[in-house]
Amino acid sequence: TFSGNSADQGGGLYNESSGTTLANVTFSGNTAGSSGGGMLSTGGTPTMTNVTFSGNTANYGGGGLFNSFNNMTITNVTFSGNSAALGGGLYNSQGSPQIRNTIFWGNTAGTDGAQIYDEDFSSTPVVSYSVVQAGYASGTNIITTNPQLGTLGNYGGFTETIPLLVEAGSSAIDTGNDATCAATDQRGIIRPQGAHCDIGAFEYKDTTPPTVNTFTATSPSST
Repeated sequence: TFSGNSADQGGGLYNESSGTTLANVTFSGNTAGSSGGGMLSTGGTPTMTNVTFSGNTANYGGGGLFNSFNNMTITNVTFSGNSAALGGGLYNSQGSPQIRNTIFWGNTAGTDGAQIYDEDFSSTPVVSYSVVQAGYASGTNIITTNPQLGTLGNYGGFTETIPLLVEAGSSAIDTGNDATCAATDQRGIIRPQGAHCDIGAFEYKDTTPPTVNTFTATSPSST
């Protein structure tokens, strides 16, 4: 967990020219004076699986994540409640990250790109099977219906996560791509729990007690 940290760039984590692997991690409440409120990553080929970015801020770009000059792989990640002038959730600069089974919802930007901001030159992310508020024109299998996210908290596992609210009709449940989904969620819950894996870092697991029907025998029986 990276929480409550601050820096000019990469409030929670600054990653440079590295193949860093991040799994089952939460970035929350970090701030950057310039870019990358939660994390700034430049160069290298990092991978990110089952990660939550929540409540991070940057004055310029990438409230959650500022990504530049690399082809990062982002799988089953949740970006929510992050803010920046450009790219409230994610700012891409001169890179082609692979983004799949990921949620971008409820992030804000003062100027442009509330969920995802791509620089005009040489920034070509490949986004698929993801929930993106207001959509993502060049993506494939993009869902724009509300994923009905809960609040960041302890729902099991070692790090705080953001749950999917099935009772509110989350669009992220059973809509992920099984071929690229992580084997477990951020808490260690095996995927999938339903017909297909869920989008984002949280896999919904039904814990509703079963309905038990009772009856009264109308006559004695030996069986």
